[in-house]
Amino acid sequence: MYVLGLHKEHAHIKVALLCKVKNKIEIALLQSFPLDVKPLDILKTVLVGKKVKIVSGLETNEIVRRDLSLKLAKEKEILSVLPFQVESLIPFPLKETILLPVLYPRNKHVTDVVIFATKKDLLLHHLSDLKSSAINPDIVSATAVALSRWGKLLFPHTKEFSVLQGKTCIVYSEGKIVAAHAIEEDDKGLEQVQAFVKTKFPHAFLIWEEAVLTDMQETPSYSNFEFHSLKEFAVPIGLALDGLMEDSTSLQFLQGELTAEKEAKSQKMLALKYITACACLAAGLWGFGTYRLSTEQANLEQIIVEHLGKDAATGSLNDQIISWEKALEKQEKTFPLSPNIYLVSDVLAWLSSRRENIDIRHVHYDLVKCPTLDEKNIPYLVKVDLELTASSETAAKEFQDALKKQASFINASKEISWSFSHDVYKTSFYLKQKL
Repeated sequence: MYVLGLHKEHAHIKVALLCKVKNKIEIALLQSFPLDVKPLDILKTVLVGKKVKIVSGLETNEIVRRDLSLKLAKEKEILSVLPFQVESLIPFPLKETILLPVLYPRNKHVTDVVIFATKKDLLLHHLSDLKSSAINPDIVSATAVALSRWGKLLFPHTKEFSVLQGKTCIVYSEGKIVAAHAIEEDDKGLEQVQAFVKTKFPHAFLIWEEAVLTDMQETPSYSNFEFHSLKEFAVPIGLALDGLMEDSTSLQFLQGELTAEKEAKSQKMLALKYITACACLAAGLWGFGTYRLSTEQANLEQIIVEHLGKDAATGSLNDQIISWEKALEKQEKTFPLSPNIYLVSDVLAWLSSRRENIDIRHVHYDLVKCPTLDEKNIPYLVKVDLELTASSETAAKEFQDALKKQASFINASKEISWSFSHDVYKTSFYLKQKL
């Protein structure tokens, strides 16, 4: 992708064409045009066949830069409170203001925020001025950000530096712009800005010289361009870099109703692609669901044929199900699924209350009879077999009497057997149904 940085300076329009080749930024073109020509018309032969974004920048006197720290870490929370935090810091009515916050997390709980703001009227004037030269930018950034980008490109190992170029002077420190000043045309304004930078930022590397940097043995070059050319085109190079990077510190003042035409079309196309993708996904799910349902229905019909014969599979599956439901409603009530008989737990609870002088060795709970589909009226019948030892014959006799007289769950009409062999007593009895 190519990005064309474009900036009006005095009586010229300066442009810089940058691209990224294998993650390396290359400067393809640096050129200056008089104000009475249309640069894009002249560059048609250079730009033909290339996907190019155009980036311009608001001057430093057209924006307001403010710093603040918030005891918040989540971006969503920070953006929600910013309008209230900056209301007293920005000299424009909020309704007429475009805010661009850049977040710098300091730790898990505190975030530093650098805010760039401008009035919509100033942005519209900037766009109108460019339109007179047949230029419609895709991105509008700021010259202050452009100079910081330019400085980081040419002096990547310098942690703190100051760039003075044209009407702007910036100071970059601790990974962000810490000062940005618009320079008045008179010499007094320039002297004041220079004095401020040297006093407040004494360790900042000053990139102010036109051709030679006094504290460097050799001035840098880039993409076969000498330093004096790179310095002359610092702003357009920086603007192109800001558009090329598209990271969290890039600025884009064209928002809302002022969104660039290309960007608006891109957003509409993206929305259309999203809607189309959703429709395709819905159609695919419907088709898969229909196929799956028909497959399951075919499998069910095959099972019916296997179990009930071909005659049972005549007609649609829904008609068959309705027919079977009606047939089931006409049938007599089936036997109870929850039998009204005493459970194993009932027997064990009574036995645990009779543990004195006896020891239960074995309990067998057996469902002897139960209703079936052919004989639905057969009652449930449960037989219990016990094996136990007793401390004495008297204790065994007392337990036997208790079974006959005290155990309310025993069916007295059925036989209660009792036997003794090898010191083990065996008894069996039947349970009666609950009332």
